[in-house]
Amino acid sequence: MIREETGETAEVWVCGRGQHAPKQSKPCTHDIRLHRESMKEYDPDKISALLDRELNRIVTDIEGKNIGLVFGETSSVMSYVSNPDSLIEFETRWKELVSESAAAVGAHAAWNVCVYEAHILRGRSDVDATMNFLFDHHDEHWFARGTKVHTGDNARQRILKAVA
Repeated sequence: MIREETGETAEVWVCGRGQHAPKQSKPCTHDIRLHRESMKEYDPDKISALLDRELNRIVTDIEGKNIGLVFGETSSVMSYVSNPDSLIEFETRWKELVSESAAAVGAHAAWNVCVYEAHILRGRSDVDATMNFLFDHHDEHWFARGTKVHTGDNARQRILKAVA
């Protein structure tokens, strides 16, 4: 779905998946794991180092290319770490960190997609503050259900309704 919505702007798609990722990886051309082991506490420095390591592992396939990165494990990680606010706060540095990590292996991060699941966000005690923070720290907002994708203000309204 993301590939269809973004057109041909990325030559390679890299998916960050959780510790127990499904075997199928399409539409991604590569899987990376930023959560190879269970973490009781979210550690941004460890995640940063793992991102560098994982991109270096696939450098021959991404060097010199525009890459799309999809981090689909974001909200599931929030459900089991003791400090989910640390993950939310890390969003203030995430965009730059991903760009720098991609550039370090000679690639360009054309897309950096963080996937949050409504049912997990809905469980937060401060859902309104969390959503405002996430909206403020992401350039674009998409809402997907089934094969339908909404963007912009329409997406934002649908997201708020989904987490209410």
